[in-house]
Amino acid sequence: MSRLTKVYKNGKVTIDAEQFPPISQEAIDREVFNSEPIRAAVECLAELEDEKSYGKWKQSDLLPDIISCSECGCQRNPKFKLGLGHYQYCPNCGAKMEE
Repeated sequence: MSRLTKVYKNGKVTIDAEQFPPISQEAIDREVFNSEPIRAAVECLAELEDEKSYGKWKQSDLLPDIISCSECGCQRNPKFKLGLGHYQYCPNCGAKMEE
């Protein structure tokens, strides 16, 4: 998944319209730049995207069918398809899992 925000050369932060195809970039920019609460929220989102951590699923030493997040230790069973078995992100800390 790519970023939801983008930064213009002049430093202004906005929502990337490519993530929302039916909406034009101009319409998004108009809403973001004309509303202080929206602008503050988008700037906060951009900061969080910059800080996003990356982790790996690592094999448990004690339980062979269990893997855990290298960032927070959240455990999952990759054979369990209805639960945490298909996540590319840790459901606990949000770290994106590297392949």
